[in-house]
Amino acid sequence: MLKEVSKLIFKVNGWTYENQVGQFGPKCILVAAPHTSNWDYNHGLVFFEQMGIPAKIAMKKELFVFPIKQFIEPLGALAIDRSHKDGMKKSSVEAMADLFKEHDELILVITPEGTRSKTDQWKTGFYHVARLANVPIVLSYLDYKEKKGVVGKILHASEDMEQDMRTIMAFYKEHGVGKYPENFALDKRYI
Repeated sequence: MLKEVSKLIFKVNGWTYENQVGQFGPKCILVAAPHTSNWDYNHGLVFFEQMGIPAKIAMKKELFVFPIKQFIEPLGALAIDRSHKDGMKKSSVEAMADLFKEHDELILVITPEGTRSKTDQWKTGFYHVARLANVPIVLSYLDYKEKKGVVGKILHASEDMEQDMRTIMAFYKEHGVGKYPENFALDKRYI
């Protein structure tokens, strides 16, 4: 049902989608940028559904209670548990990396800007999760000007985070236009 509805939404609104990298997965971090609007989630959900990408998002486990759980799980939400057996808290990076141990297949969407407002420093947790979980980083974007969603590049995190982040910034400098372009900025540390 969701697939048929998403097809209709894409068609009526004139959106297209494109996979420029071919097969990827079954496990990866799927970076989604630019992130300038609440609409990004809706368009991204439809875009990934159309491409047959079983995208998931991580949310704190405290949200997984009735009735919220019944709405967020069908939309691809996964609970992250930051508790340790010894009572200490794990970092969000550790908790998200643990999700990859718990699932045979996991395509985890992360918006590294961390906000819909303009910021000139991205959160790099996505990079650290990819390294810790030993999964590739797949770069995707929405382009509101051209009305398209694209999966455009695969990157394997190396020992040189700075160079990898420069590669990511170069990609997003050339690709994607947010719904509110004035709210998008690259991470100034890596350009």
